[in-house]
Amino acid sequence: MSLEGSSRALKYLVVFFNFLFFAIGIILIGVGSWAEVRYGDFVDITSLNYVTASRIIIAVGVIVAVVSFLGCCGAWKESKNVLYVFFAILLILLILEIAGAVLGYVYSDKVKEQLNKDLNNALLNDYGSQEGTTKAIDALQEKEKCCGVANYTNWFRSKYSEGNHTKLPDSCCKTKKPNCANPMKSVEDVYPKGCYEKLMESIYDKLYLIGSVCIAIIIAQILGMIFAAVLIRGITRDKANFA
Repeated sequence: MSLEGSSRALKYLVVFFNFLFFAIGIILIGVGSWAEVRYGDFVDITSLNYVTASRIIIAVGVIVAVVSFLGCCGAWKESKNVLYVFFAILLILLILEIAGAVLGYVYSDKVKEQLNKDLNNALLNDYGSQEGTTKAIDALQEKEKCCGVANYTNWFRSKYSEGNHTKLPDSCCKTKKPNCANPMKSVEDVYPKGCYEKLMESIYDKLYLIGSVCIAIIIAQILGMIFAAVLIRGITRDKANFA
């Protein structure tokens, strides 16, 4: 049986909506991949699980793409069972996203405090002795153009500097060359800002974009649930009329 009238129009609307939802999933995969390339090295610095957020974004993108494909199939085949599954998955995702947003807000101060603590521990105790941490800190300082946690003077208390107030890693230098900061000839040669501040700036600069994307996804999910529910009702009504 084929849908008639408004139900047929809604069917194509659901298919179109899921195509847009699929595009959002692909965008999320791209954003997550970019974040993984840019920040993936920092996993050795901190114990916080949020450093794997890029992988979570990729996973969400894959889920969104798969769910949207499921919605398209359900609408095109006019299958109530598939649409029920589509609706249920969207509802579960919506609940998890709201819970995640609430937990992120509640624990935001603790996350910042732990990040500062982990950066200090990595810099003061592990740099130079642990290869993974050393590479991660060098990558952080080079990519974010920063030096130390609060500033370059943090290195003076590190095991790496051994009390030498002119010994800094080359990754602190504005112009990279071997032993450019060992000894440090001038403070003008190294990055003035600390990496904690730079990381916070980087995160907050992207909060508006992240927030906008999250709101768009939530709106799309709610619309998807509404469209799916109305389409299920239309399929049921048309089948009853046909019978």
